[in-house]
Amino acid sequence: MKRRTFLQNAVGAAAALTLGRFPKLRGEEPPRLRMGAIGVGNQGYWNVLSLNQYADMAAVCDLDIDYLLGKILEEKRVFRKEGDEQVPPDVYSDYRRVLDRDDIDAILVATPDHWHTKIAIEALQAGKHVYCQKPLTLTLAESVLFEKAVAKYPDRVCQVGTQRRTQKHMMQAALLVRGGFLGEIQRITCVLGEGRQSGHLQKFPVPGKLDWNTWIGQAPMRDYIASSADGGTLWGDIAKRGASLPDQSNGHVTYRWWHDFSGGKFTDWGAHFVDIALWALGRQSVGTGPSLVDASGSTFLVPHKDGYPVEDDIYQTAITFDATCVFPASGEHPAFEMRIKSNAPEKEGVLFEGTKGRIHVNCDRIKGKLIEEGAADQFTDEDYVSLYGGLPVEDHFKHFVRCASEGKKPISDVPTHVQALNVCHLAAISSRLDRPIEWDDANRQIVGDDQAVSFFARDQRKGFELPQV
Repeated sequence: MKRRTFLQNAVGAAAALTLGRFPKLRGEEPPRLRMGAIGVGNQGYWNVLSLNQYADMAAVCDLDIDYLLGKILEEKRVFRKEGDEQVPPDVYSDYRRVLDRDDIDAILVATPDHWHTKIAIEALQAGKHVYCQKPLTLTLAESVLFEKAVAKYPDRVCQVGTQRRTQKHMMQAALLVRGGFLGEIQRITCVLGEGRQSGHLQKFPVPGKLDWNTWIGQAPMRDYIASSADGGTLWGDIAKRGASLPDQSNGHVTYRWWHDFSGGKFTDWGAHFVDIALWALGRQSVGTGPSLVDASGSTFLVPHKDGYPVEDDIYQTAITFDATCVFPASGEHPAFEMRIKSNAPEKEGVLFEGTKGRIHVNCDRIKGKLIEEGAADQFTDEDYVSLYGGLPVEDHFKHFVRCASEGKKPISDVPTHVQALNVCHLAAISSRLDRPIEWDDANRQIVGDDQAVSFFARDQRKGFELPQV
């Protein structure tokens, strides 16, 4: 809906939403899928509970058997329906056994980041639909591989766990930007917060029953290091679940702050906020990405030489950063600049600045003069449904079940997620090398920097290679 249309209808047409009302959920309930969940610690545990509202959990799998036995089975909150009864899911430690099952329609992948691509693509190859947590890939090469996979298996739905796209105020931000309410967008600032810090960690025995060799996967083998042998707990939700994890380690939860397993804040929260920025702009196709990403000047706990940390017992990913991403004009899209920052006065979230105004949106709310004037309250059910590709407006997990059941394109699909995530990967590479990276988005290539090109892909450890597509 264009700004002109809004002004004409501001008093309220019959189709307009009542102020503050969420769009109506429409459509019949989708049929329940039979699902398998791979990776059920931390975020995976909550994903399982959410999906279990709309799908039967036939199998759960984790390399740490304590997660499975201590939570999934004892709490009896996860189940599959057998007639009128709720039956506990079958338990596995080898994800391949879950993929082998013909009675499973879809797979949740909520492992650490460096396992996402391998398991998700193998699930597609096994004929399963996939709900995969963000960030979808570890490297730019994995992004290319994933794009090939979803193109090769178009009958299988793959949705990314970027739930911000299904938050009401995030959808409002997208509609305001797409509708021209801010005029021509000149600059976007994505604020992610600072990266985590640690002290120097020590080698300890691998905790509990965790299969450390498989957990490491494609990455180089490392000793398990932590701040203590058992330690306190990192997050409140883990404490409530009775887990005992070190405050700092290179394993569960805090793997995000090690180059081997993740891209730090760039890919952790950039996967949300950079995604929202490009989604709102509609710059989600190949060739509409940046031509240059410059995160030089980022700070780390440990010095880097040729992009690699000189010490391996302390958190490695960037702590503070201020990356500039230059987006050239592309078709109907004018040129603009994006900043990806660790800190800013507006705090975490996305700030859109246009020729007619600005709005700021984060996980909790949206604000700006246009919001105060009631612009976002005037969008109709049809506006939201259109943003959803003609599908009912509903929560992220129910949306996945519907798309998988009906063969529809999800609101958080692989190609558009990859388009945003590649920006995050480039920022992470630039921060490590401390220099700008030139990027050919149409051909998915780093330009004119052989050392930077060496970060495009990773060597995989024998036995944990990525699948061929």
